[in-house]
Amino acid sequence: MLIFHYASLETFKSIIENHCIWLCDVQKSNDSTERTYFEQVLLEVIDDFLANPSEIKLFSPYAEKALVTFKDTYRNQRPNIPPIYSASFSLDGDLLSQWRAYANDGTGVSIGFHQEFFTKAFRNPNSWTIEYSKKAAISACKSKIIANLQIIACESPNNEREFLNHFTLLLLQFMEYHSMLYKYSQFCEEKEYRITYRYGTRYYENSTTNTTLSTTTLREIPVDSGFSLSKKKYRISNNRLSSYYELSFDDIREHIISKIILGPKCQTDPADIRMFLKDYGYDADIKIQRSEIPYR
Repeated sequence: MLIFHYASLETFKSIIENHCIWLCDVQKSNDSTERTYFEQVLLEVIDDFLANPSEIKLFSPYAEKALVTFKDTYRNQRPNIPPIYSASFSLDGDLLSQWRAYANDGTGVSIGFHQEFFTKAFRNPNSWTIEYSKKAAISACKSKIIANLQIIACESPNNEREFLNHFTLLLLQFMEYHSMLYKYSQFCEEKEYRITYRYGTRYYENSTTNTTLSTTTLREIPVDSGFSLSKKKYRISNNRLSSYYELSFDDIREHIISKIILGPKCQTDPADIRMFLKDYGYDADIKIQRSEIPYR
């Protein structure tokens, strides 16, 4: 399967010459609700359970307190959440909205990468097709809360402190992973597929039990994946400082790209694209075609 990265000609040139793409801080993206959308859905589900607690009371006398403790812990520590880095692709290589937003109004290109290379390096839940259904997000949250309550009720039925800490930690981990998977339905036309990278350990102070909780968010990239990651770097974008990583695919550059689609307003000759790719060590059989969208 191919996944497409839309880019201006200048960015395309940089990607090919340097054999890398950038993993950028998702909260600096054009979606102001990155990460927070799913987190707010989870809090809404918790509030619904607390308003009608009969279902969760079946599992433990600590169930309600566990939900309240999670909410308090999350809200107190929200400002300290470290960045998550991501590169975005689309399942469709010829979308007008993507040309306009990410390929310099259609004058750029979309690069068709083989998805399986990324799946190997960014194993689930770090490579995803985005889900745009709020109903699906609500269902996932409800199922996870109930499952966690059931698990912890069996493991720590009579220890309140252990119950609260364990539940909070499991739900924080769930929230961190899945906050990158769900977006508003209005973004559905992007057909987004993304890879993500987290670095470091996130600590939470549980004021209810006076305990420090930690969720390890470091995700190493397998040595045999063909990818390598740079040290953290910084750039100025939209008049603000932001961090990013360079993800190199130098070792697999001959195999990872299968197709280049020229945007509907791209003036570059396909022969020049092919010569450029060949000179930088890419497969001579990469398919090059023009967009089918009559946009000018």
